[in-house]
Amino acid sequence: MNSRRWSNITKIVVVSVLVVLAIILLITFRVMIIPTIVAFLLAFILSYPVNWVTRRTGWPRGVTVALFYLVIFAAVIIAPAIFIPRVDLTTSVNESIEAFIESLQSAANGSILVLGPYELSADSAFQQLGDLLQGLVVSTGNPFIIFRNFTTGILTVLYVLVLNFWLLKDWQRFQRAAIERVPGEYQEEVRLIGRELGGIWDAFLRGQIVLGIVIGAITWLALSILGMPNAGGLALLAAFMEFLPTIGPGISMAIGTTFALFRGSNHEIFGNNLTFAIITLLVYNIITWFESAYLIPRLVGSRVRLHPAVTFVAIISGALSFGLLGVLLATPVVASARVILDYVYSKLLDQDPFEVSEVGQPAVRIRGLVAGRKIEGIIFDLDGTLTALDWHMADWFVHKTEWLNQLLSTERRRRMAQRAMILSEGSVNF
Repeated sequence: MNSRRWSNITKIVVVSVLVVLAIILLITFRVMIIPTIVAFLLAFILSYPVNWVTRRTGWPRGVTVALFYLVIFAAVIIAPAIFIPRVDLTTSVNESIEAFIESLQSAANGSILVLGPYELSADSAFQQLGDLLQGLVVSTGNPFIIFRNFTTGILTVLYVLVLNFWLLKDWQRFQRAAIERVPGEYQEEVRLIGRELGGIWDAFLRGQIVLGIVIGAITWLALSILGMPNAGGLALLAAFMEFLPTIGPGISMAIGTTFALFRGSNHEIFGNNLTFAIITLLVYNIITWFESAYLIPRLVGSRVRLHPAVTFVAIISGALSFGLLGVLLATPVVASARVILDYVYSKLLDQDPFEVSEVGQPAVRIRGLVAGRKIEGIIFDLDGTLTALDWHMADWFVHKTEWLNQLLSTERRRRMAQRAMILSEGSVNF
């Protein structure tokens, strides 16, 4: 069947309609943009351990991803036992609540912030706090609004987890399908651009690892100076939370401040738990500001070959536009945009966008991907197999099971043993 080709006017109209529909969909479902970005980022981070386990064991990728999910859920359940100090929870909570109430009562009559000989009056601060809480209660007191917000949060988390699972499981299939949709004469260029973008995001991930280590060390030092109980566990939590975009640093800050409020400090200088909690909250905010203003441009920006000034401007712009997620992803996004703009600029000037040496380039080009990588060529032996296979284990099994000749033939038992050897090869090598 010879299908009639579209004219240039028809193609322009169809493309224009598709662009308009895409813009409408983005505006309509804009609330899903950030969760989708988070799912892609988590899939990118988790792809490294998943790929490593798959290569080492030979397990199916779906099984490996499912096992990783089970490990993550188990870690989330066990984490409170690691980070929460081992105390009698009932007694500790009751005593902390009583101390908190006494702190509020004493603060209402005098000062709330005590640092040695210095005191800060908080009468006006409590009045403003009461007005803020009253407005918050009025705005969120509607049970339907509370239920809607709770349901939205649950659905968002479920959406991120499910999308992340399928991205981890079938990422190579998605990558292969995307490249196959590109016209043949541009597939090599798309592959090279993808390699450069992958290098940028790999460097970004390595920078995030270093950033997490530095943030953990700074948090441990600051909390130890303040006399925070279990400062090491909270510092480890802060380091791991650097890999959780948008909500990770906020979670570590909320947990640390809550510990400070209910446990207090090992030092007597702070006077009460409420003072210690406020100081802890300020310290967490100072660490976050220092991270955004100095650590990310130095530790992450330098790894993706961006000038610190460009990185700083990108971080501030991302923070104003997208909040903490913008701070986290500003550097790799700007670096990726630079690669794409360089390619477009070279094409507009009819220049070669890639400096590829002709030496060492394979002459054979096979269309397709294996494990997400371009197939450059196939090596095979015309005279037979490259290595002789060792089936002594299968022969031993056949010899030891001669009493099964009435049920299974010798050849059938040999094929069964060979199949079992092939299936166990990955785990045995591991």
